[in-house]
Amino acid sequence: MTPWTPWRLSVAANLLLFCFLITRKVGPGGFSRAEVFLFLLSLPGTFFLYRLAARFSGPPLLRVTVSLVQAILFVLSWSLIAEFGRLPSVSFADFLWRYPQYSLTMALEALGWPEAAALLAVTAVCYASWCQVAFLRRGSPGWTPVEKAAAASWAAIFITVCMIFGRPRLMAAELHYVGLAFDLVRSLRAAPEEDRFVLNRMRLPKAKSVYARGDRPNIILFRLEEVSQDRCGLYVPATATTPFLTRFQASHRGQSFVFRDHFANSGATDVALVLMYTGLNPTRSGRDFGKFPLIWEYAKSLGYRTFLILPFRLTWGRLDERLASADGALAVDHLYDARISGLPLVSDLSILDSAVADEAIRRIGAIARSGPFFGIVSLKSPHHNGAGVETIGYRFLNCPTGPGKLPDYDCGIHESDFQISRVIKLLEERGLLDKTIFMVVSDHGADQRKRRSRLENYYQELLAIPFFLYVPSRYQAHLDAEYPDWRGNTAKPTANIDVVPTLANLLGIHHDPEIRKILAELDGKSVLQPLPEGRMFEAANTNSLRTWRPEGFALIDGGRYKYIFDAGRESLFDLKADPDELKDILPGRKAESRQSHHRFLAHVAGNRILSGIYSRGSEKDPVQP
Repeated sequence: MTPWTPWRLSVAANLLLFCFLITRKVGPGGFSRAEVFLFLLSLPGTFFLYRLAARFSGPPLLRVTVSLVQAILFVLSWSLIAEFGRLPSVSFADFLWRYPQYSLTMALEALGWPEAAALLAVTAVCYASWCQVAFLRRGSPGWTPVEKAAAASWAAIFITVCMIFGRPRLMAAELHYVGLAFDLVRSLRAAPEEDRFVLNRMRLPKAKSVYARGDRPNIILFRLEEVSQDRCGLYVPATATTPFLTRFQASHRGQSFVFRDHFANSGATDVALVLMYTGLNPTRSGRDFGKFPLIWEYAKSLGYRTFLILPFRLTWGRLDERLASADGALAVDHLYDARISGLPLVSDLSILDSAVADEAIRRIGAIARSGPFFGIVSLKSPHHNGAGVETIGYRFLNCPTGPGKLPDYDCGIHESDFQISRVIKLLEERGLLDKTIFMVVSDHGADQRKRRSRLENYYQELLAIPFFLYVPSRYQAHLDAEYPDWRGNTAKPTANIDVVPTLANLLGIHHDPEIRKILAELDGKSVLQPLPEGRMFEAANTNSLRTWRPEGFALIDGGRYKYIFDAGRESLFDLKADPDELKDILPGRKAESRQSHHRFLAHVAGNRILSGIYSRGSEKDPVQP
């Protein structure tokens, strides 16, 4: 046999993938010796699987099909390792199942000329190897009965291992995908979970505000996509990613507030938005997510005009269902998304951020004179580490070029900052800025390819995000009278679940008896009121809104100690002494860290979602040591 037969090609490709995985340092602690041993043991399994397939390589069409599948497995595996640091899990497959159009479009976007050429080249090599098998078989005496039995036994053993006993993180690619197929079938046939999203949205009555009818503020929420604090110019001026907001803060001192210790509650956008717009922790029930009012409904209870402007379709992630009111419809007065716009989708199934800003400017201009308004303007340029910047091209964005050219991710943040400046400029021109409060906050941060992919990452690059608040002087008198020390909250830990209670405060409806009763049931706290000491913040991607494997979560105790439970492994970090989370202090078990660890485990034990994740990952109950 010559070296290019399919089974030898498979072994060589898997060894290359193995080396690539090692260099990516996948997962906490890398790979164990047992995993490496199982990987090496799985190579003969693929060898015999291909030898069996070669007996039936048959007509050209069959050889073309098999070679194309083999090539796709290799190319897909390489690209997934490069992108996510590992081969796909059932969560990836489930995502493809739930959002096939989105997934296919994203795959085609990512498939540039180099990738397409690589796929064609690999397919050609695979096809040549299968043709070679067909040619060599003509003069081959065939397998002996012992060889056939051995090949069938090896194949059966490894398929059984994949199907019944689960798979390690490290296995030959072909067997990994066989196991993945069985995982997906099992997940589709599994009994539905009891905790599911249930739409039972309560209706808000007409509220009363502390502000006179003619003096109620306009409010705009600029919701950014995937902006990390450590790449935001408001927090790290050297990054130069937010020139407008940085200048605005300097020129509006006393009215602009940057919250220095602000956290995201999820790294998954579809989860993070529901949390932000309801004020609930990720571990609340699906019934709660469908019950409590959404952020714009508080403004509508005062008769505000409301709008929601998105660069993507509202149907993405089933947000149209999860952000619906009691009658199943969206309760905002004006919705503008990628579908309604009719504009071309330029990246990630989304329109340009400039088109979002254009619509915001049109909408504000149309309603500004007819009473107060509340609107959400979503900007997406930084998404996926700024991948869209390369797709769209610098010439269509507003980032500096030449010697001052920014990396793609930084350019994405810069573009969002520029589009915010356009909307604020309109407010200034219309004389509305001193009557408008605005917030700037991200749904979560970006993994920045530092450690782990976003949906499996609970480090600060994902959870530490910007939160900027502008309150004109005329609206600060009520706050000063009620909460004299509210400005000091910028140095205290806050989170995205605090946005809704903060909005109720800014609308002046927090004293209304019905509103106050609802706010008391939320997990978020207004960043304008006295904040309790020692708050426990939660971050999770697995709940009634989404299932993701491997499961994990993070807890932050009072903004200092941070506990991460990830794929069965515990870590503890002191964010004040080690903001980059480079030293896990849990193994040392000093008195202070031991006390914090006890507090975290007590919180986990008392929480159904977190204790379930902990029990499944560690195979024990979360009890205090």
